[in-house]
Amino acid sequence: MVEIAKLAKTVDDAARKARAIPQLSDKTKYSLDDAYDIQAAAIQRRLDRGEKRNGMKMGFTSRAKMIQMGLNDMIWGRLTDRMVVEDGGTISLKNYVHPRVEPEIAFLLKRPLGYPCTAADAHMRGFIAGASTTGPVCASAASVSTESASPWASLASVFAVSGATASTSARVR
Repeated sequence: MVEIAKLAKTVDDAARKARAIPQLSDKTKYSLDDAYDIQAAAIQRRLDRGEKRNGMKMGFTSRAKMIQMGLNDMIWGRLTDRMVVEDGGTISLKNYVHPRVEPEIAFLLKRPLGYPCTAADAHMRGFIAGASTTGPVCASAASVSTESASPWASLASVFAVSGATASTSARVR
């Protein structure tokens, strides 16, 4: 039995303290559903501290990367208001382990989609209010090794989903 709450606490504590943790799958075997349950529990801890959900982060959106990582579908993570750095804001590197910049495209939706659809469908049906380039400054404040053979090894970064989504003009100190 996977101890969801215990693993969520491990990941959440590591993210809050900006401390590296060992790959979770090295000691615990878990399914993809378990991984998302751990992510949900870790995000719930953030919500319990007063953060507000404000978006989603998609990963492995290219078919080539999915195949490379042994996945059949993209992964996703929940974002909160504490993960946003406003235009012109400052990011302190001391809050992250192994910070990285990864270009992203963000879409602002006018209303919830309510059903699965493609980006083209969302645009054609008037769901998209705008788009912007962004960059998560760090995939995870709780850095983890991704050298495990487990196909969901990289989901550990989704668990801690504390990467700050920043505009292109945010400053790093």
